[in-house]
Amino acid sequence: MKKLILLLLLFSISLSIVAQKVNRTVDDFTGKITITTTLNEDARLIKVINGERVTTYLSMKASGSIVTLYKRGVWVIFDDGTKWSNLGAEVDCDVNRKGNGYDYSIFVSLSEEDIKIFNSKRINKTKLYIFTENYPLPLELPALPAIKRKF
Repeated sequence: MKKLILLLLLFSISLSIVAQKVNRTVDDFTGKITITTTLNEDARLIKVINGERVTTYLSMKASGSIVTLYKRGVWVIFDDGTKWSNLGAEVDCDVNRKGNGYDYSIFVSLSEEDIKIFNSKRINKTKLYIFTENYPLPLELPALPAIKRKF
């Protein structure tokens, strides 16, 4: 019975990992296309297509218990041990929904090389300024579609 429960638990965890969201929206007024890939509330890639201009962003969140303002830096450790960082990324701070802590977030544009890295690796740990998020099962962001032109 314990083995069956363990198998069901592992199956449900693997389903949640596969159940990554890819959302596509089109602005009715401008025709701007936004494609967002999300694994959980903490990490997402966002591709914005506005005519011929294509920009990709990384959005990440972390939680903490102290207020820090005007801080910078995001670091990512992937499951293969490699690291990525953007020391200039501004870390925003807001009171969390429960009112008992703070949410820290970054929103940065990515280079083509950065996009390749995030599309081919799984996130194991992130740090926004001094606030670390660990992932018991590495996060794999679904690859963004390679779209270069307007639909």
